[in-house]
Amino acid sequence: VNLADQQGFRSAGIELSHDAVLWAKKLGRNVSQADAMDISPKEKFDIITVLDVLEHINEPHEFISKIKNNLNLGGVILINVPNAGSLFAKLCGKSWHSYVPPEHLFYFNKKSLSTILALNGFEIIKAKNISKTFKLSYIYKTIINSPQISIKLRKFLGFLNPIMISAFGEIRVYLPLFDNLTVIAKVIK
Repeated sequence: VNLADQQGFRSAGIELSHDAVLWAKKLGRNVSQADAMDISPKEKFDIITVLDVLEHINEPHEFISKIKNNLNLGGVILINVPNAGSLFAKLCGKSWHSYVPPEHLFYFNKKSLSTILALNGFEIIKAKNISKTFKLSYIYKTIINSPQISIKLRKFLGFLNPIMISAFGEIRVYLPLFDNLTVIAKVIK
């Protein structure tokens, strides 16, 4: 929402978490508390972003259909999901860090996401594997909560938690995993 505002867009956001909405409002952001599946088609948009959301939705096909109803013809959707078809995910197999049921309900690759979008009247403009930067505190929490990591190592890391977070938690690290899929698609029908 902030980035859109900075670029001169009239923007709004929805968020399920009450605490996250309060935080966003403290920062002056136009964010409302709502369930993603309760999107109303009353207002139309030119762009809708769905970043790190779709893998958490019970009915992704229905959700994309609802998004389409909120977009103008030619409107654009920007989606980012963990890419189960990425080389890193394939190399890791069941140990891939994004395999975290029940938090992630669905796993996507370029073909599966393209299919859902096409069935809902979207045409893909661009699809690309990307990497992200992460705070060390996020990396730490991901490791400590990962069932793929041994219990002994998780207990040891749990012991380091206060030291880690206070000393290094805010440092951002670029991880060139290229295991996130970003897709831009437009409404064509």
